[in-house]
Amino acid sequence: MRVPVSWLREYIELDQPVTQLAHLLTIAGLEVTGIEDTGSGWDRVFVGMVERIERVPEADRLVLATVNYGADSLTVVTGAPNIAEGQKVALALEGAVLVDAYADTPRKRKLKATKIKGIRSQGMVCSERELGLSSEHEGILVLDGDATVGAPLATALGDHILTFDLPNNLAYANSVVGLAREIAAITGVVCRERSVPILAATGAATMATVEGKHLAARYLLQRLDNLVIRPSSPYIQQRLQASGVRSINNVVDATNYVMLEYGQPLHGFDRDASEGDVVVRASHTGEVFETLDHQRRPMPPGTVMIADAARAIGIGGIMGGLNSEVTEATTSILLESATFDPIRIRRSARAMGLRTEASARFERGMDPELAPVALARAVELLVQEADAVPVGAPYDWYPEPIRQRAIELPYAEVKRLLGVEVAPDEMECILRSLEFDVVSQPDRLLVTPPSYRQDVTLAADLVEEIGRIHGYDEIPATLPSGALPVQRSDEAALLERRAREWLVAAGLREVINYDLTSVAALEPFRALPAGAGPAFWQPVNQLIKVRNPLTTEREYLRPSLLPGVLQNLRDNLRHQEAVWLFELDRVFVRQGDGLPLEPRRLAVALAGLRRPSSPHLADGETNLYDLKGVVDGLLAALRVHTYALVADNERPASLGVEIGGRCAGFASALDAELLARLDIDRPVVAAELDWEIILGAATRATTFAAYSRYPAVRQDVAILTQDSVPAAAVEQVIVRYGGRNLRGWRLREVYRGAPLPEGMKSLLYGLEFQSDDRTLTEAEGTKGRRAIERGLREQLGAEIRGSDQP
Repeated sequence: MRVPVSWLREYIELDQPVTQLAHLLTIAGLEVTGIEDTGSGWDRVFVGMVERIERVPEADRLVLATVNYGADSLTVVTGAPNIAEGQKVALALEGAVLVDAYADTPRKRKLKATKIKGIRSQGMVCSERELGLSSEHEGILVLDGDATVGAPLATALGDHILTFDLPNNLAYANSVVGLAREIAAITGVVCRERSVPILAATGAATMATVEGKHLAARYLLQRLDNLVIRPSSPYIQQRLQASGVRSINNVVDATNYVMLEYGQPLHGFDRDASEGDVVVRASHTGEVFETLDHQRRPMPPGTVMIADAARAIGIGGIMGGLNSEVTEATTSILLESATFDPIRIRRSARAMGLRTEASARFERGMDPELAPVALARAVELLVQEADAVPVGAPYDWYPEPIRQRAIELPYAEVKRLLGVEVAPDEMECILRSLEFDVVSQPDRLLVTPPSYRQDVTLAADLVEEIGRIHGYDEIPATLPSGALPVQRSDEAALLERRAREWLVAAGLREVINYDLTSVAALEPFRALPAGAGPAFWQPVNQLIKVRNPLTTEREYLRPSLLPGVLQNLRDNLRHQEAVWLFELDRVFVRQGDGLPLEPRRLAVALAGLRRPSSPHLADGETNLYDLKGVVDGLLAALRVHTYALVADNERPASLGVEIGGRCAGFASALDAELLARLDIDRPVVAAELDWEIILGAATRATTFAAYSRYPAVRQDVAILTQDSVPAAAVEQVIVRYGGRNLRGWRLREVYRGAPLPEGMKSLLYGLEFQSDDRTLTEAEGTKGRRAIERGLREQLGAEIRGSDQP
């Protein structure tokens, strides 16, 4: 927001330098991001009066103007179409530095006397562009009639422009009047409120129908006749231009002027272009509307529409319609001042991609009590600028006037939150300076905020107001006192970091995706037959849809990490031979009608050429064994001792991950049909694990055991068993029957083929026995091996090959 300091001076006395004022505002929470000094480069530019205009011979558009600038008169040749005798203009003398209005890129040039059509031109009457005020250069800048001839232009027109970056909660200050109130409270001066004429209270000349308060809290409509459309007065044009708003005509300029002055957006409809009474309604299904910018736009559901008896004529709070535009032929208007629902305005503006100055203000919430004040001020300006005649009283629909609730503020609460003592009298003075109604009680204040301070609802809000006006820079810096709190490690965060570090060390790369996804991204997974997808994917009726999605690509909360990770994998496979990715983050699971559950998951996806563990080994496509190694290694690194990878009988290329007897996820080679739907042309193995279950079984605690000083006895056991028996089942039997001296085992060889029967396999395990207090004999090692062989026969029906026992 750009605010000329000269406009602020109409409401308050400003004695301090502009830089000090900017500092005070910033400290109080109203951040000034820039100070622009217009006129600082206008040396040798004065206020002049056009005394005489003569035609230039043999030139259709050029005229010779005699301009008096106080000290002298000189002649200037110009082609400005709007120059006239008696005007006060900006006259630049020879040597002035101006913006080159005809250069492709902005640059300045020094003015020199020159001859045009043989006539000596001794200076220049300037346009806004040549003075650096705007890009307008079709005509010269016409000054206000009160400007003093001969005065430096910097004195007559120069100003300081403050640029603000206001947060949404300071919407009340988003105007000249709002800022003037704040400055008055900060500096201790009095804010001079403008006296606005009161409009007629009865006898409305126009009527409107509002469908309900869900569309607007208040709606006013005033009829104005006998308008003459013409350019606005110079002072209005100059203030609009300084504030960054282009001048259009006197009617549009008046509504923009009031919006900047009071913060209330207004809109004028050509009354002759409308039929019957105005109706404020919600948009119809499939409704299309052409706005002032000549764009035909489909209306989002629930959009506030302003209509007449036959059609829509405007989008409430966003933009008017081309069919009711104020043109040069307009003589009667309906002037609207309303308080539209901020949520509806925001949703509609975002859905249409049409964010205007009006919508930005309505989105922040407007004060219903401001609407009639702004309307009266606009009527006053239109009477002055357009010779308008108000007809009757304004129509005013205000079903539920707001009632501000009193807030209790204990004196002790100010000390508790600010950390400094503020005298009760100072608290009361500060709040009254902000136009709060204050009732003093022995131990507290009873405070009622003004209607435009809808952001103040709690005692803490009042403390904030006291703190920023008292001055945050006045609060002394103090060190914390008292005992430091006990520092406790966040075990879950540390385990999560260990998991990430281990996965990165194993060659994987972490990806981070949006929590939101789309139907298109989930469609390939929902199309799979039952049982072909991971257990954590949710059916479509269980997906959680966002009420107000930004785009169709981000309208559902993701039920699984894998769709996003597989999309990352697909994109990266186009540029790399091997892509190993993981993501550790939350997913969303529906929980009745309440808020969804947000469990954390770990997804892993591997594809491409395997990284060989030795330069002597050949490369190969990543397969399920690589994924199994990643899962095994990670769970071991997290010291999860109670896990098992169990073969899935229904899906041969899939393993279930069990921890403590609970299903914790899966590891699988993905279905070729799914990969084709995802446009992935290489084999992919993927896992998705329940991180919550992993955390419950993981630990960072390390148990240390002394190494035995005594040598180990090593034995081998070879068994013949069914091909369907997993190695994990064999190892469980080895652990169970091996006894306390069994220190280790290792699968050394797997063999299938002749002369073994079909469907059988041979497994060779190396066993290691060791004691902590003596050297074991070979016989003791043999005894341990035989116990394991017996267990394998009994539990798995295995045949022991080469056994010395029957």
